Amino acid sequence: MFRLFLLGLVVTWMVFEYEVPAAADAIVGWGGNDRGQIDVPPGCDFVAISAGACHGIALKSDGSLACWGCNDHFGVCDLPQGNDFVAIDAGFYHNLAIRADGSVVAWGRNDFGQADVPPGNAFTAMAEGNIHSLAMATPVQFQLEQIGPWTLDLVVNNSKGPSLKGGQSGFSLDPEVMAGIQIVKGPDFPGGDGEVFYQAGLPSPCSPNLSEGVIIGWINSKMGVVTTPPGMHRLLRIHFQPGPSSCSGDCSPLNFVDCLDDPPIKNLVVDENDKPIPGCTADSRACILEHRFQRGEVNSDGEFDISDPIVILMCLFVDRSRCPGCNEAADVDDNGAIEIADPIYWLMWRFLGEAPPLSPFPSCGFDPDGDGLGCDGPSFCGGC
Repeated sequence: MFRLFLLGLVVTWMVFEYEVPAAADAIVGWGGNDRGQIDVPPGCDFVAISAGACHGIALKSDGSLACWGCNDHFGVCDLPQGNDFVAIDAGFYHNLAIRADGSVVAWGRNDFGQADVPPGNAFTAMAEGNIHSLAMATPVQFQLEQIGPWTLDLVVNNSKGPSLKGGQSGFSLDPEVMAGIQIVKGPDFPGGDGEVFYQAGLPSPCSPNLSEGVIIGWINSKMGVVTTPPGMHRLLRIHFQPGPSSCSGDCSPLNFVDCLDDPPIKNLVVDENDKPIPGCTADSRACILEHRFQRGEVNSDGEFDISDPIVILMCLFVDRSRCPGCNEAADVDDNGAIEIADPIYWLMWRFLGEAPPLSPFPSCGFDPDGDGLGCDGPSFCGGC
């Protein structure tokens, strides 16, 4: 049983944390010496030591390694090359070391895969047992970030590696605030023939206050040859619509969970060697950033009358300070801008029987395309 008190990820493959001493010292050994395990090397330039079953390893101040004792068991003293090591740990018959770039090196006994270290350079600590190894790593992180009125990005941060082939995630939400979920490739999704899969509206048994869940899966390439390099990536874009009873300022928590679907979808990524890596998640929220309004009802008096196009004309040509608080209501043709075409569109609808204003019309609602004009109020539709 392990209990971690620091932010991190246990990579399967006691928690050991290291701090290289400021000064170097000599090594002293005592006890049994049938295999030369206390025939320590001379010198005063050692900054860390660790002992195995019948061998010892040491880290020197110049970043190189030393080893002594039995070497007929699995080559425990066949040291890796280099002088960029910052931490060491000896197991029963195998050893681990961390390089300055955060990668892990292992050597010695490997009949149970205990020396098959995972890829990446995000490792911060390690420990060994008899036939297994553990490491702590800066995790691959998942976060949902709202970037617009009806848009979220799934941000995956693998800045310390490794490169990724794909992944999956699940999160819960409040369906009274968020509805109509659609998910597409984000701006940082790798090129190629990759695909995105998702399912919304799932029951979420592990979030009692958030009754619906969404599961997502993605692969960079069907052939498995395209990877996401280390970095922070906006891999997926999530579009949503306001829920049936949502008002401006309402927010839905977005909680990552691992209880959705059967078998449950876990939050994880797959590295370039097809190894699944659990992701660390950061919960967030999505909010309704706009007010409900009626398109074409510009002056917020609850009526569609000649004063509405006059307000638009006054805004455009007389006094910008008299522009409506709800810009979306004045964008009668819903092209994302307030311009002379809007009062003309309104007048042609009202007096010539042409097409009416676009949605939301005639009832109160939200702008379906979230073009950025915004409706900060006031609006006849009230706070919602």
